[in-house]
Amino acid sequence: MTSRRRGPLQAVQLVTEDLKTQVDVLLKKIQTPGIAQHPTRQREAYERCLELKNSVIENLEILHNLKKANEPAPVGNYAQRKMDEGRQLTSLSLLLDELAEKLQSRGLENILERDKKGPIAAAIEKENAASSDDIEDEDDSEDEEESEDEQDPSLFITISDYEGQQGCDLTFKVNLCLYQSPGREHRFVPLSSYYSCK
Repeated sequence: MTSRRRGPLQAVQLVTEDLKTQVDVLLKKIQTPGIAQHPTRQREAYERCLELKNSVIENLEILHNLKKANEPAPVGNYAQRKMDEGRQLTSLSLLLDELAEKLQSRGLENILERDKKGPIAAAIEKENAASSDDIEDEDDSEDEEESEDEQDPSLFITISDYEGQQGCDLTFKVNLCLYQSPGREHRFVPLSSYYSCK
C-alpha cells in the first residue's frame, strides 16, 4: 500500500488549518472572564499572539515561493487555491495584529492603574503635557491629517460563505477579510480592493 505524498501547497494548507485552530484557542483564552485582572495572563496571551503572527508570516512567505511545477501531481485550480490560502493567512495576520494591539493597550492601562501617581504615570502625564504644548503650535493642515488618520476603516473577518441576493450585495467566502469605509456604514469591500485603492 503506497501513501500519497503531500505537495507543497497541501502542506501549507495543513499548516494554515493548524494556525487557525491555534488562533481560535487563543481567542477563547483572551475572552475568558477575569483576564483583565491578571497581567501575567495578558502578557502570555500577547506573547503567544506574536508567536502565532510570526508563524503566519513564515507560512505566507512559503506560500509566495511555491511554484506549480514543484507539485508532485497536477493540482486543479492551483492559482485560485494559492490565492485563497494567501487571503486566509492575511486575514489571520490582521486578526493577530488587532489582538496584539488590544492586549498591549490593556496591559498599559493595568500598569498605569496600579501605578496611579507613581513614576510611570507621572512621566506619561509630563509627556502628554509637553505634546499638548507642541500641538497648539502646529498649523491646521496637520490637524486635518490627524482627523483623516482617525477615520481608519473597520476590518471584519467573515465567518461563513454568503452569496449576494441583489445586484448591490457583496458575495464572499469564509475567512475573507473585509473593510468598512468611514462614513459609509453599510458598505463592505474585500480587503484586497482596499489595498489596491491605496
